[in-house]
Amino acid sequence: FDEEANLSVGQYVLSNMKDVVELFENSLYIKVLNIYIQRIVDQKHTDLQTFINHTDPKISKLAIDLSTSPYEMSDNWDDKGVGLQNQPVPEENYVKDAIHSLLRIKLQKIKKLIATNAEKIKNFDSEIQQEGESLEMLLKIHQQLKSLLNELATKYGTIVIA
Repeated sequence: FDEEANLSVGQYVLSNMKDVVELFENSLYIKVLNIYIQRIVDQKHTDLQTFINHTDPKISKLAIDLSTSPYEMSDNWDDKGVGLQNQPVPEENYVKDAIHSLLRIKLQKIKKLIATNAEKIKNFDSEIQQEGESLEMLLKIHQQLKSLLNELATKYGTIVIA
């Protein structure tokens, strides 16, 4: 994927996900990500078969479910000269898809952090300092999160309505 940095698509995605892993709500996804991170740290080759053949049946099932599709593009479309016309076939488009998926995940997680922080601001009681937080600090965090959200939205090519 990135020949200059010698990164595969999986390594690129993972290096950009470390900061949001703890925000995942699905414990199985967290487990898979942590296994993948550890295998990279241990410099072990990791591919789809690693997870399909995993000892945990839930991980194995997840790998199979995510790697297969009930849909398949028929060769007949190409034979008739009407294959995909507006985009490359998925096998040629996976890098772009991975980058867009990563940005989408980060956007969702930042939105969740903004909502959590907004709730803290709304319920802030100045007489009871909550966990050492000040209203000023919460407002600065909110501003930084909004800035990050706008930056990611620009990269993703979407508009964020506040």
